Amino acid sequence: MAARVQDHAGEWYGFMTWGRIVDCVDDSWLKEIVRVDASLCGIEGITEIRVCDSLSEVASCRYFYEGLFHFANAGIPFGASYDAWKQHRLDEITHGTPHVYFLGQEREAESEPKP
Repeated sequence: MAARVQDHAGEWYGFMTWGRIVDCVDDSWLKEIVRVDASLCGIEGITEIRVCDSLSEVASCRYFYEGLFHFANAGIPFGASYDAWKQHRLDEITHGTPHVYFLGQEREAESEPKP
C-alpha cells in the first residue's frame, strides 16, 4: 500500500508500507504513521496525505523499485502462520516500528529518453 505526501512547497513524496493489516477500511492509521515518518525524513509543512488506490501512483518516485523489492523480499506467509505474522507486524507498528519505506520525491515524466 502506498501514500503520497505534499509539502508546503507543493512537492509530492511517496511512501510504501504493508497493506491494510491494521484496518481494512479506515486508513487514518496509515496517514498518521506516514505523517510521522515524513517528518523524520525531513519533509516540512505537510499540507496533504493521500492514500493511493494503487502502487502505480507512486511509481515515478526515485526509490520506488527499492521499496517494492524491500517488501517483496520480506514476504508474507500464507496459511496457518499468517495470523502470527500479521499480529507481529501490528505489534511492531503500534510500538514504534512503522514499516514505512520512503520512496523519495516524485519525478516528472521526461518527454524524451536521454541518450
